[in-house]
Amino acid sequence: MKKKLGDLKIGDILEKDIWKGDILLLKEGSQITKPKLDKLRRWGVTSIVVSKKTLPSFQKSVHSLSKKKNKMTIFYGKNQLIDHEVKLRKLFYETLTELGHEYRYGHALQDQHTLKWLEERFLTTISNTEVFQLMMELKEYDTYSYHHSIDVFMLSSLLAKRLDYLGSEEFSIGTMLHDIGKTVIPTNLLNKEDSLSDFEFQIIKSHAVEGFNLLNGKGFPKSISRYCRTHHERLDGSGYPKGIKAKSLTVFDRILMIADTYCALTSNRPYRKSFTANEALLIMLGNSEQFDPTILQQLMLEIGVFPVGSVVSLSNGKKAKVVEINDYQPFASFVTYLEGLKDSILISKESSLSITSIQLDH
Repeated sequence: MKKKLGDLKIGDILEKDIWKGDILLLKEGSQITKPKLDKLRRWGVTSIVVSKKTLPSFQKSVHSLSKKKNKMTIFYGKNQLIDHEVKLRKLFYETLTELGHEYRYGHALQDQHTLKWLEERFLTTISNTEVFQLMMELKEYDTYSYHHSIDVFMLSSLLAKRLDYLGSEEFSIGTMLHDIGKTVIPTNLLNKEDSLSDFEFQIIKSHAVEGFNLLNGKGFPKSISRYCRTHHERLDGSGYPKGIKAKSLTVFDRILMIADTYCALTSNRPYRKSFTANEALLIMLGNSEQFDPTILQQLMLEIGVFPVGSVVSLSNGKKAKVVEINDYQPFASFVTYLEGLKDSILISKESSLSITSIQLDH
């Protein structure tokens, strides 16, 4: 049945794909939501063909995210709940393996206490009924975006812990769902191997606002949905969607933008291979005006990766320069003292010396 845009109802189901040129805007079987309706208007679509079938409207959780900050779980019987928890723990380790964390996280997750802490934080966050449902939808829609979201959640959590900014359940949920707007972006654009046109790039960038609108529409408080809209902002105002500057970005926004950038750079994409930890950090240092220098320093200290050329302070009080690292063991660095001994010294987990700080103006 063909309907004009003004006659569409929330819950209508698309009977045919909607294309704009060679770009798939919405896929057959998609359910019309308010954000999707707004998107169709912006793209100049005037009518679409819908199915006679409808899906049940979204039902809010019995727990209101805006009113309660307690840990929320899916309601099962006792045995089912235990079984569900086992599956979630398995999901955590499967995702960790998929992310190849040892090459990208350096020694951040080598400590079993830290790994256990992160596992419990993951379990608490994804046990939220709404979060779990959305993450499973994201996983089905685009596997990379799903893995990237958990990747960013983990690194953001580790950085927040290192900086003593703990206790924010909203931040944990926000980092996990920061890319949920990707579920309304055509997958042929998300995974395009060639360069994006300006129009296509604008569609990709719209995921920040789409995610914000999607979460707001589902009753999430702005203390969570805001992270969808701020993770691509930059301190110098060069980010999107609003181009806001440092004074309007919280420490949590700053943590998320650094984690999101590092995780994206060190992951394989259809249009490029992943950068090594060292290469990614050099790229970020080359754009240091965009990122909070303190948090960028803490990222390097957390994962134990220091780009070649970095000037660092050692636990013996001396300063040194990083002269070599191994891409397959990025947390092992060769350094030389700035004064005195000129031979290289290996700094690793097993050595008696450690790097205690780094100067970003190397």
